[in-house]
Amino acid sequence: MKKITLLGSIVVLLLFTCVVKAQDRKPFHIIPLVPVAGQDVKFTYDNSLTSLADEETIYGTVYYWENLRWRAEDLKLVKNDTAWEATCRVPENCALVSCKFYAGDKKDTGGRSTYTTMTFSKNGQNLPTAYMAWGMLRNKTLESLPEYCDEDAYIDDEVMRFWLNQQLLKDPGARKYVFYYAAKLLNKMMPGEKHEQMLGDVDFILNLPDVDEETLLKALEVAKNIVKDSTKAAAVETRILKDYPNGILARDQEIWRIFRIMDADAKAPELDAFLKRFPTEKFKDIETETSSMYLGKIFQAVVYQPIIKKNDYSFLYKYLHDVPHLCLLTFYWHMVQVPLNTNQRTPEQVLPFAKVIYNEVMTRPQAGADQVYSEREWKDYLLTRGKDMILKYAFVLDATGSSAEALELMEEIKGKYNFKSAEYNNQYVRLLEKMAISRW
Repeated sequence: MKKITLLGSIVVLLLFTCVVKAQDRKPFHIIPLVPVAGQDVKFTYDNSLTSLADEETIYGTVYYWENLRWRAEDLKLVKNDTAWEATCRVPENCALVSCKFYAGDKKDTGGRSTYTTMTFSKNGQNLPTAYMAWGMLRNKTLESLPEYCDEDAYIDDEVMRFWLNQQLLKDPGARKYVFYYAAKLLNKMMPGEKHEQMLGDVDFILNLPDVDEETLLKALEVAKNIVKDSTKAAAVETRILKDYPNGILARDQEIWRIFRIMDADAKAPELDAFLKRFPTEKFKDIETETSSMYLGKIFQAVVYQPIIKKNDYSFLYKYLHDVPHLCLLTFYWHMVQVPLNTNQRTPEQVLPFAKVIYNEVMTRPQAGADQVYSEREWKDYLLTRGKDMILKYAFVLDATGSSAEALELMEEIKGKYNFKSAEYNNQYVRLLEKMAISRW
């Protein structure tokens, strides 16, 4: 038998150590390991260890859980020798940080464990809602960030209940924001039960001396839609309207009242009074079931009536910045696409309002739930949702002498059609030919 020399033993040990270290390599690291709210944190991502291993360019999004909402930012990733790196400042009120990496349609969110971490205050304490948010990220009943988790990362409702209880144990003041999510979860797990506990939570909220309207609205939902106690719901509603006479609930009631006015001409002065009492800027981050269903329809009735009767588009310009964002695509359909498709209007005639609607759709700042998209993702979302609008706008621009600008727009939405639309293909080829001739 051959002897193993000292040098040979060292070589074997080094090889074994390298193998162990290679097996321990992880694709995602946070520096410092315990991020502090209000301070910088660095993320490193080695895509060679993930499903994005063959991708040359990686993009990233960081999500901040703050004030019971997610807000997204693009990660400014820079490639070093072995990994992609980005440094961010964690917001002061951020309780949870989560990352996503992607290339094209492929994404990596860390599988079962996710690329997520709780943050800490400068005193080393978790921020309020951290435990609850950690569970909600990965629970389908209370899912707070849709389409983020891989399937194997989800936790069942019983585990979610554990995280809500942990929040209550860790934070004495947690009841005022846990109660709503606990009621939704328990209603799913054991329908018709725990109503006494839920009503106790509603009373707790009503007895708070200084409570914001959104918390009161959650108490109203519990009383009205989960427990179905009309007396308690009426008490909560009375409290909301007393404390917030020009708030969210009062606004919803006015939306419903104005929507039911049958005479479109009579709606116009009502809408003006509504916007004076409930300025759009004040409610830009607020979307309720009532506002999403009916507010856009009120604007439609008021704006369309003078167009139909007198070919008067003045109300479009007057209310352009107040119309709910994606309702503008419906406006564009009726004012630009339909008239052009049916030869009722020429490109020259529709150009002015085609331009202003397009610009409003594409440049209005994100607000409310839309902030769950990073800037890059939001642009992609708008191109996806608005591709038909953009295609017709490119047609109008080309027909009115702005072919170069039209071609730029066509290039932007090329991937959204992927040459599967005859209308897009014909228009794109025609523009390419026209621009090639103009260069000669």
